[in-house]
Amino acid sequence: MESAANVAHCNDMGSLKHTGLQYMLNDPTKDRFNPPILKSHSKALQGWNHPQTACLLCPARDIAEFDVDPQYVLLFD
Repeated sequence: MESAANVAHCNDMGSLKHTGLQYMLNDPTKDRFNPPILKSHSKALQGWNHPQTACLLCPARDIAEFDVDPQYVLLFD
């Protein structure tokens, strides 16, 4: 039973990951991520490594510094 629950949880989270990204856009019907976030197993261009998602992950107190230098938050967290 626990194994089946774990598989269901994993499947649900996997399908939600890319659908949930659309909520990060102002207008999901028109806006797109640039560069696009591809459905792949590589995380090289995701999270802090993607300019738009990194901005959204940045703490509000550091957003001014982030706008000037996106590497700021990564170096001085």
